Amino acid sequence: GPIDATGRLVRDAKGDRLEDLEINLGTADQLVVHAKGSLDPLMTDEPGATGVALAVDFAWPSNRVLQPLAGRYLKGLPDFGQGEGQLQLGGTVNGLRIDGARLKTKRNDGLVVAATGSIASLLTEPALSVEGAAFDLDAQGPSTMVVAKLFGYELPDFGRVRARAKLSQTRGIISLRSIDLDSGPTAEPSIKVKGAIGDVLAFRRVALTSDFKVPTRTMLAM
Repeated sequence: GPIDATGRLVRDAKGDRLEDLEINLGTADQLVVHAKGSLDPLMTDEPGATGVALAVDFAWPSNRVLQPLAGRYLKGLPDFGQGEGQLQLGGTVNGLRIDGARLKTKRNDGLVVAATGSIASLLTEPALSVEGAAFDLDAQGPSTMVVAKLFGYELPDFGRVRARAKLSQTRGIISLRSIDLDSGPTAEPSIKVKGAIGDVLAFRRVALTSDFKVPTRTMLAM
């Protein structure tokens, strides 16, 4: 989409830098990004070494629009609907760092997912590479049927779903720790799950415990 930018070029004994930088990128029906901050030093023998200090706000109608940017990280991920958030972008052009990231997504069927955290290294050359991600996740859904259908499964309706977990990524392996999930009426959940998954994408190194109550044999058969 379109891009417009303004800034103030400063030249002094410290060199050239771009201050009061403001960037607007994209359109409402695609990815929208608004960034404010600075680039320093601006002119170097290695443009990728330019320092970045930007406060970024972003929004999208669907995480599908991110597929061209981060295809292998989003491969197989369902559509979590509209998203919006903020983050602090630091480091250098070729070696970025993300701090204070906040993201919230919402689907029309009522599923809401929130994430807060950071990424230690976001390399842009020779290809996008993420390392050292750490996020706290919080999700709520109107029913187990909605959540299961999102991932291509069929489940009986055990009621509202609430889940929390800590996501981390190291050497390409995504892990979930401190998983705490329950489903059913607030006073008496029908399902409780706690534990960890060491390798989420391959579903390996799984250590989960579950307590559940099934009201009828018919539902158990389903």
